[in-house]
Order: sequence, then structure tokens, then C-alpha cells
Amino acid sequence: MELPGKVVLLTGASAGIGRAAVHTLAARGARLALVARSAGRLATLAAELSVAGAQALALPADVSDPAQAATAVTTCLQHYGRLDVLINNAGIGKYGPTARTAPADLQEIFATNTLAPMYLVHAAVPAMVGQGGGVIMNVSSPLGKMVMPYLAAYSATKSALDKLTAALRAELAPAGIRVLEHNPGQTHTEIFARTVGESSPMLERLHRGAESAESVAAKLVRQIETEKPVYYCRWQSRLFARLVALTGPGVLARRMAPLLAEQGKTPS
Repeated sequence: MELPGKVVLLTGASAGIGRAAVHTLAARGARLALVARSAGRLATLAAELSVAGAQALALPADVSDPAQAATAVTTCLQHYGRLDVLINNAGIGKYGPTARTAPADLQEIFATNTLAPMYLVHAAVPAMVGQGGGVIMNVSSPLGKMVMPYLAAYSATKSALDKLTAALRAELAPAGIRVLEHNPGQTHTEIFARTVGESSPMLERLHRGAESAESVAAKLVRQIETEKPVYYCRWQSRLFARLVALTGPGVLARRMAPLLAEQGKTPS
């Protein structure tokens, strides 16, 4: 897809990969609808983009609420008259023993990572069908293909999102809507800033050598331009995910054993 003049709605726009992607998309000439819970951050970001000559509409919303998700899409359509690209980027993750993760935390993680993309798809697809097509990108994770102790809820939400993405790809293809899956891998963002339990040597090690949000954002935008159905930012993630698919979770369990021993715990 050629991005100049296209209308792009991106969730999780105020920080991390989302914020970096916004700047990259603006540089490509896209017209932007910025969605996040932080109204202050969004207003600042929209002002920065406006000064740089980009078109950016700030839409504060909690997309885990279906009504707010639908309103964000409707407002974007009213403002720009169309919606060419939907990027479901908003996500949260909490690190800690699965058995000690509170039900409210589980509900929040699933609502944000899995249900919110479906709410936005439900609101956006009729407009995309009416205009003859579009692109939907769901930002997933290599952890959705693996078994990761202490990140069970996050991994489960991304695994569910992968299945939804694949189904939507088949369902929406006849309408000219391309559905993409993007897998960033380890990235310097705030997503696991909130933790459950003690500090984690394992989590710290997972973030060593993490990629910058700007680097990931450049790859994300490139995937939209090429419309590649599935993309891994790191070849190691792709290879490891395939290995786990072929051999089962035992390989990962053995690989993680030294880190779990260092943590001084066993998986809940």
C-alpha cells in the first residue's frame, strides 16, 4: 500500500512502538487518527505532528471498552471520510506467577490485547468494505507462539490474537481487506513496567539486547507498505517459534530452566 494521503488509525499511539510508528507514518504522508488512554500525551503528540506539517487527530479512548472503541472509529470516519489502515497496537503485559495474577488483571490483559482488536475490527470493517478495501494490522508477539513462564496471560492473549488474525485474513480477503500480523520481539517499551511479584532476573535477561521502538516502528510501517501477511522483526524469534511448533514446549522449558533456577521459583 502506498501511504501518502491514506488514513491510518493506530491504538497505543502515545508511547513505545505506537508513538514511534506515528512519526514514521507521518513522514510517509499518512493522515493519522491517534488513539490511547492518555489524553495529555495524545494532545502533545498531535501538536508536535501538526507543527511538522502532518494531519493528526487525537482520539483519547480506552479501546478495551467496546463503546469507546466504536466511537474512536466513528469519529475518525467523520473527520477524514474514510479509514484505510487500522493498526491494533495497544497492549499491556504483567509479569508474575500465574497463580498469583489477580482476576482483575487477567480481565484487563485479555480485554486490551485480544478483545479490543475485535471491537475495532467490528467498527472498521463496514467502512473498509464500502470503500473497496483496506489493511488491518494486529501487533502480536513471538510469545504467542511459545510457552513462557510468568508471562502466561500475555502469551495467551497473543496466541488468541494470532488465531483471530488468521481467521480474519481468510474472511475479509474477498472484500479486498488485507489482514497482517506483526511480531516485534524484545523491544524497549513500557509494556512490562508493571509487574506482579518480585523483581525478575529472567525478565531483565529477556530485555538485554532489546530493539529500539524506532527500529521496530520502521519495520512495522514497511510491512504495511509491502502487505506481507506475517512478519517477525527478528529472525531468531521466527526460528525459535518454528522450533517450538515442531518439537513442542519441552524445548523451551529446558531452555528456560537456568533462568527459573536463578529466579528461585518453579512455574505456578
